Amino acid sequence: MSNMSFCWLCLAILAAADPAVADSKLPYPEPVSCPGSTYQVRMHNGAPALFIDDTPIYPTLAHPQHWAQPGYPRIRDGAITITDQPANYPYHQKFLQTTQQFHGGITIVADLIVREKHGSGYGASIVAPASRKGYYVLGLYDGKSGPVARLVKYNTPDNSYEKQMEQPFEWSEGTAYHLRLEINGKTIAGYVDGQSVGRFEDPEPIQDGHVKLQAYLSSASFDNVRVKDHSGKVVFEENFSTPRPWDWNGTPLQDSKDFKDVGIHLYTSVGWGGMYGWSGHFVSPESKYDFRKIDVKFAHMLDRDPHGRFLPRVYLQPPKWWLDAHPDDAMRFQRLNDSTRIPYKYASFTSKLWIEEASQFLRQYIRHLNSTSYGERIIGFTLMNGGGGEWVYSFEPFFFDYGTSNLAAYRRWLTGRYKNVDSLRSAWGNPSVDFNTAEIPTPADKTRTYDFEFRDPVKARSTTDYMKFHSESVVEAIEALARVVKEETDGKKIVIGFYGYLPYVNRFPKSLESGHMGFDRFVESPHIDCVGSLHPYEYRKAGVTLSTTPVDSTSLQGKLFFFENDPRTHLGPHNLGLGQTLTKFDTLNELKRNFAYYLSKNSGLWYMDWGNGWFHDDEIMDLIGKMKQLADASLNKDRRKNDEIAVIVSGRSYDFLRNSPNLVYDLSTRQIYEEISKIGAPFGVYHLEALDKMPDHKLYVFINAFYLTDENKAVIDAKVKRNNATVLWMYAPGYVKDQGLSTKGIEDITGIEIVRLGYAGRVTARANATLSSGLPGISWGNTGTMSTYDAEKASPVTQKS
Repeated sequence: MSNMSFCWLCLAILAAADPAVADSKLPYPEPVSCPGSTYQVRMHNGAPALFIDDTPIYPTLAHPQHWAQPGYPRIRDGAITITDQPANYPYHQKFLQTTQQFHGGITIVADLIVREKHGSGYGASIVAPASRKGYYVLGLYDGKSGPVARLVKYNTPDNSYEKQMEQPFEWSEGTAYHLRLEINGKTIAGYVDGQSVGRFEDPEPIQDGHVKLQAYLSSASFDNVRVKDHSGKVVFEENFSTPRPWDWNGTPLQDSKDFKDVGIHLYTSVGWGGMYGWSGHFVSPESKYDFRKIDVKFAHMLDRDPHGRFLPRVYLQPPKWWLDAHPDDAMRFQRLNDSTRIPYKYASFTSKLWIEEASQFLRQYIRHLNSTSYGERIIGFTLMNGGGGEWVYSFEPFFFDYGTSNLAAYRRWLTGRYKNVDSLRSAWGNPSVDFNTAEIPTPADKTRTYDFEFRDPVKARSTTDYMKFHSESVVEAIEALARVVKEETDGKKIVIGFYGYLPYVNRFPKSLESGHMGFDRFVESPHIDCVGSLHPYEYRKAGVTLSTTPVDSTSLQGKLFFFENDPRTHLGPHNLGLGQTLTKFDTLNELKRNFAYYLSKNSGLWYMDWGNGWFHDDEIMDLIGKMKQLADASLNKDRRKNDEIAVIVSGRSYDFLRNSPNLVYDLSTRQIYEEISKIGAPFGVYHLEALDKMPDHKLYVFINAFYLTDENKAVIDAKVKRNNATVLWMYAPGYVKDQGLSTKGIEDITGIEIVRLGYAGRVTARANATLSSGLPGISWGNTGTMSTYDAEKASPVTQKS
């Protein structure tokens, strides 16, 4: 589609979505009928599937980070073309940067063609050395009085142009010009076609940094890029005849197939709706909503793929001005030394005001989509909030939430739980507490141990109560917003939420503070259709593919599971970590392994591109296309699970462990992801409350069943004591009883006599190789390290045990 036709498409969408907005705070005072097909999750051949009207589909989606605009760098005719479109802010790909850094005095030369303007003041430039201190810029621009050549020093900390020199220069679009930027000691000079643009002395010159090729409100092509050191030696050269993506910010510089070319026409992405951040359209208290950028972004998507359907990610954390205006509704964290910070990025998940205004925003956003010509292409919504959008306050080592709103909500919850003050005082063992004075447990309370790693269910009742409240409140917030989606779409769109990180618990105090222990309520919610999750970064590359959530529990409730397939491929810059693959061979095999796991779980998935083309290689795309064909064909097969091993995790049991990795890392994370994953037989991961709903298994592995209610015990007794099933109890099942900690609880559930030792110990088993093949010894059990905590620094200190 030509640029002219794209502009007409934008205008058509904007015209279709231009209702009378006399009241800017409520542009859509009345509901807008939801157009298009009905998207539902229903059972199909023994497992949940996504239906469009009455047709089941396998939901394979693409998540192209920078795909919603024509800003994708491409090599054509021996030059790299970069595009900056103003309508795409902040998702434009306006520059290409080397991963290599250069040091000392350098000279950068490049051939530049400005091909097409996209706004006033347009132009293009070379930038170096780009660093946190700042950078120098030499480029051609549309000046106030006509075309100019400009030399600039930009100061990053001050966000200012420290030096700026320009000369009239009659450059024109479509013509090539030769740029030379010299950084020689304190002397900075710029030339275009040999003519001086300017020269200045910099008392504090920038010496170290990257080189950028940059477009501003234009499309621009660059060729013959060279960097010379102070001696004149060429230390970097690129004429784009032999693409080398690892030298250029992980961007594959060659044309390749796209997702649509291999049959994928379903898309999800950030930037298609949200109150804050990248996708912020909650503008100000006076003019709340601005959805015009949304229309332009979807126009770009439809320009790229006229057959596309979309699953927007909607970020619901409020902007900073909202937190500043409502400090009582902001989240407050604490450290172990009781230092605090408020506000901290997010509103309290329990804030009535935030839920009210987030709901209002969501209603207006959906009504806007319903009013547009592209609204019928919306599949549903992924509701996101908190750290990573994953419904946790943070992935940092803090304790949450000590804000005014959360304290008030906790006291309301206690009132509902205990009804009267006498019951509260009896439960907490505190004769002076009441519903108006109850406090959120401090970090010291949360890390206190009563019996090694266990919290005493009687003495620590105020702490375990709060942990239960915390998880329930997170689910309530998700449910409230999911209900809005169902109301505004007449139940025709699906809702996805990230939640339930139970098997993966190892980071102090992130996981135990996550609020994700209410998975039973979340997965049973009638307003939530799908559960989103990912697999841990440290178990990638040559590791395993397993979910951070009890994936097999979801289908028991008729919910569809979605995996975020976000490998850091070899096409990214080679400093990513997080399980990055470094060769195409490794990338292809990781994608195959991931897909095999997703398919075995009947899960939807999206290929998440966190860079700008980390999947864009013909061989990778062909593989993705073949795997999609296999997924589509699987819909016509028997999709019932056939694993005979059930791994059971308990969310509530975690509430009875102090916030520490000493036990949970080895017990949960390492056993599931390092040990059970290599068992050589298929297994399912379920949460404890799903036990009575799952099919019978031959082996039940209970990872952390410390706390068992009478109902739990009855279900376990009925489920496992039949069909010659075997139960493997990993550690202290039933040790936590409402009346206290007791080995009798372990004996009652296991039938094994237990003796409690009065000292701490660690168990490690090692199998020495005895075969002539020379197999290495295999160890299992504890890691042999113990963590304590420095209350002043609030950071773990590792000690050898």
